[in-house]
Amino acid sequence: MQSPPVAAELAIAWPFIAESSRPSRRIQSEVWSAGRKKIPSYVCSPWDFYEPFLNLSSRTSLVLCNDRSTLRVIQSCGANEREEASTDESLDGLSLLEIQHKNFVNIHELYLFNEEIFAVTEHVGFSLGDLLQKSICFSETEISYIIGQVLTGIRFIWSRKLDHPRISARNILLSPNGEVKIDPTDFPDNRSYSSADMGSLRGVMVDMMRDTAEYLNSPQEKWSVEAISFLKAISWASPDELSDKRNPEDAEQVGSKEKGSDGTLESKGSQNANLGVDITSNKRVTMIDMDIVPRPSNPVSKQRYGAAKLFKTIKWESPWDSFREHYKLNFGEFVSVASNRAYPHDLFIVKRLKGPDYARDVRLLRTVRHNNFHDMLECFSFEGAYYAVFEHVPISLAHVAKSPPFLTEVELAAILGQILKGLAYLALKGLEHGSLSCSNILLDTDGNIKIAGQERCQELASSDQGHSRDIRALGNITMELMQKYTKDDGAIGVDDLERWPSDCNAVGFLSMTTSATSVDKLVQHPLLQCDWDKVDLKWITEFAAVTTHIGYSYHE
Repeated sequence: MQSPPVAAELAIAWPFIAESSRPSRRIQSEVWSAGRKKIPSYVCSPWDFYEPFLNLSSRTSLVLCNDRSTLRVIQSCGANEREEASTDESLDGLSLLEIQHKNFVNIHELYLFNEEIFAVTEHVGFSLGDLLQKSICFSETEISYIIGQVLTGIRFIWSRKLDHPRISARNILLSPNGEVKIDPTDFPDNRSYSSADMGSLRGVMVDMMRDTAEYLNSPQEKWSVEAISFLKAISWASPDELSDKRNPEDAEQVGSKEKGSDGTLESKGSQNANLGVDITSNKRVTMIDMDIVPRPSNPVSKQRYGAAKLFKTIKWESPWDSFREHYKLNFGEFVSVASNRAYPHDLFIVKRLKGPDYARDVRLLRTVRHNNFHDMLECFSFEGAYYAVFEHVPISLAHVAKSPPFLTEVELAAILGQILKGLAYLALKGLEHGSLSCSNILLDTDGNIKIAGQERCQELASSDQGHSRDIRALGNITMELMQKYTKDDGAIGVDDLERWPSDCNAVGFLSMTTSATSVDKLVQHPLLQCDWDKVDLKWITEFAAVTTHIGYSYHE
């Protein structure tokens, strides 16, 4: 039983985590299991099965599976550095890697090669340390969510009496859809930097608050009383005590525990404190916006729009009543990346349309609707301007062109084939795009090409002349994708004939863009008759996202 003053302090601290991680309802499909699993282990080189593309650090590489369809990570775990495991027993001695839990990075395979252990893991995203180095400033609600997710992982470790992982900004990873995962392959140097010492969690929280511990211990208005109380409680409270989600008036019972049905500890009076299978943290939020808000019906819901998206009416109100702007991206022009204020805070692109032709722009956005165009989902009219809302697609072909790997002919065909489908649709409507470039052609995570900027489309003055403008632009796009740059003199062609021989289909297609007068002729080219599929582009989207940064604007 805790003393009354300590219980009172916990009662203040609890809302900091409880409110940010409590779901609005139980969703059966999101129930997950936790425990330990046997990892496939091999005594051979992992490089026989995985293709390296980018070294993230001295011990970590981004790799592709042999079919080039999946992006994964290979990490060196340094078998010889672990004194408790001999070479023969190394693969069996790494119990941390066998953890199966939603807040831990999933380990797919282990390899023992040249007395060194390599772990093949899922690719999650950026580390918390990466984001802090990029000067990302987290709100209190975002800090609460991240710390709460890490704390869930720590509680699991304590409940199962497993080896303790490192807890630091460098091995806490955040995925684009809001998952928070601890990397167990980054072994701690000693107990003080692991989950065994809750001071490590305190250090992470202080880093995210971007203040010194001394400043946070003094009276100040930047952070809530709950946040400061939680920070202080980390120094002496157990993970169970920090995570308790009961009402504050039950604080005096914090020391009372009882056994759950599976033998793990449960907090008395808490129905969802099972440390083996936690169903209380199934709420998913984006990495950018994790505000807890009432949940009215979404102004925009991705499920409302299928392949044939239908746009209905213009809303005569501010778009920022429904969306919160976070930063801007340059897709030929800067557009806003914003999250839906309603749960689950999905991300969207918001483009401001203003000028003498803005009414025409809106009409074209409502008219041009195709699977290979970046269709408008919603439109707002506010203070003399229109705001068009689109699906969030953060990668353009400009990112792909600047990404390290060169495309294969099949991957190039998968891109060009989809672009030509979009241009053929425009031609049927008597339109041309007129300003195609790598910057305004987007690529989503499913491999779909989305042409943006259709509000600038022009009516064709003559069929051949109109087609030639977009086809000429397609030549420059093809050249940039093939060799990563275009020629200064405006000529069409490639310089690396060893990579792209003059008799290959890709060079033949590129040459044809200088003479073809219709999209139909390009569609019949042998390059596009191969067995291409948009799924061949999935890995390219993810790889480009972590290797290139093109034109963004971010302000606190």
